[in-house]
Amino acid sequence: MKKHLLATASVCALLCMSACSPSSPAPADPNQRSEASRERSVAFKTLGGDMKELGDVVQGNVAYDVEKFKAKVAEFVAHSEVPFQHMEQDANGANGLAKAEVWSNAAGFQAETEKFTQAVAALNAAAESGNLEQIKAAFGPVGGSCKSCHEGFKIPNP
Repeated sequence: MKKHLLATASVCALLCMSACSPSSPAPADPNQRSEASRERSVAFKTLGGDMKELGDVVQGNVAYDVEKFKAKVAEFVAHSEVPFQHMEQDANGANGLAKAEVWSNAAGFQAETEKFTQAVAALNAAAESGNLEQIKAAFGPVGGSCKSCHEGFKIPNP
């Protein structure tokens, strides 16, 4: 269980952080990307950083402090809503790393979004309990949700 949890946390953190890394392919003229596309990229990058910080605690790399962890999860919950407020498709097709399937398979994307939202809510409830074992159990599905959505709706980094 611990190996699976560590692997899931690591994969999710890397996927989230790589969503907008400088090595990511960009449109020929990044200035042509809409404000929504740029905001979406920043928001996903923020989530990746949050996941790394949370993962460090879950993995035991950073000491578990109940109140600090609760505060970080509350911040993550707030950040988790932001990218989905910027999912408009760019008229010129400069959508960053979002695949066209985000819009052509809107129902599938919405299902992934709901799965993520539910996993984040479960993590928040576990954090509120203060029970580290419950937190570890709830953290894996958040990472799994990130991975699942990236596989279907994000252009891979080179």
